[in-house]
Amino acid sequence: MKNKIKPLEKNQFYIACSILFVTISLLLMSTIITKGTSLYIGTSILSGIAITVIGLSLQEWTVHRYLYHRYHKNFLMKHIYTIHHVGHHSVIFPPERYVTKGEVKRHPIFENDVKKLGESKFSNILTRLSHSGSYILLSCMTIIAPCWLITKNGILLTSTLFSTIIICHFVVTVHDAIHYPSKHPYMQNQKWFKFLDNHHLIHHIDTEKNVNFLLPICDFLFGTMRLSLSESEIDKFGTLDIAKNNLLGYSEPAKEILKIDRISQHKPIRHF
Repeated sequence: MKNKIKPLEKNQFYIACSILFVTISLLLMSTIITKGTSLYIGTSILSGIAITVIGLSLQEWTVHRYLYHRYHKNFLMKHIYTIHHVGHHSVIFPPERYVTKGEVKRHPIFENDVKKLGESKFSNILTRLSHSGSYILLSCMTIIAPCWLITKNGILLTSTLFSTIIICHFVVTVHDAIHYPSKHPYMQNQKWFKFLDNHHLIHHIDTEKNVNFLLPICDFLFGTMRLSLSESEIDKFGTLDIAKNNLLGYSEPAKEILKIDRISQHKPIRHF
């Protein structure tokens, strides 16, 4: 029996989509209305940043929810699901081992064995670039190109392009800092980082929630946001502070340390 994802509440879904559509439309309209005025440059830059943040939040939420955590028969989509949902969430970083020591290691993009991580710097750099690059490429089709086609505004185009590159790079950096606390130690005590860290820990325990990673706008709008763990979850997995202080191993499969086999417990999830 395949696990079924809980459907979103319809009214909230429609309201959220309406809010996103109206907000982006108003931002685009502001760049058109102010053309030829002293406000044009500033409006175009700020609107580009705002549209990128909103668009990337929606993109991140959609891709993460319906691709990374959903089983598909299509070879490519199945591979992505296997690497992320099974490999990242169950084999390497199950809730029982949220952080690890040593250098950042990533699943090679063409490796089918979820237990194998990249050992060379070249492999890990290539995987990092594939992660950020895929989001940038998708953003070109869903955010940057539509903004240009609607407004023909070069300043807005530049703003959305640079904002996309910076945010997509930052997503990978923050994710590294969360699971490998020794990397980017300056982030660990920042309030915004602690919020995202706790947000992501909850996602590793409940993959239906906190689907956004860096920009939880759509988690809030679509009702997939959780701010805290239940008492039973805390009893089983601990708090964020406990999880962060439980530095186990050096990126090897968690079962080698915890004596658990998350693969045998894993059940594919389909969306109906």
